[in-house]
Amino acid sequence: MDANEPTGSKHVLVIDDDMTNNLIFGKHLEVIDKTITYTSKTSVTSALKFLNSCNSEGVSFPDMIFVDRHMPGKDGFYFLDIYEDDYYPHNKATKVFVLSSSDKQLIILDRPKNYNAVTDYIEKGFIYQELPVLTRKYMK
Repeated sequence: MDANEPTGSKHVLVIDDDMTNNLIFGKHLEVIDKTITYTSKTSVTSALKFLNSCNSEGVSFPDMIFVDRHMPGKDGFYFLDIYEDDYYPHNKATKVFVLSSSDKQLIILDRPKNYNAVTDYIEKGFIYQELPVLTRKYMK
């Protein structure tokens, strides 16, 4: 779905430099719930620009954000540093998940900073198994 369209109450943002992963993610969301609006961005810069435009352009702020830990240039942790300071204080209901191909414990050990905005760290290999549960739990 086009990121500039007005959205309903269910909105997911995925930030991953792999466009194939983004496409597959969107297809899984569509199967889970056709009413979910899905926006994907392939860089932290474009994701932050998108978040800046939310609400002011009739686009709802995401209910859930999935951000890839490893991306060229500005990585997922860079996004979290900005998000924590600039967006989280005003959007505490948004659930943020960090995606990585690494083991969950290795992700946490790699960047021990405690982010208040992060709901959980998810291994990419398990995301499609966990996605139905996460959407049911956090998108009421």
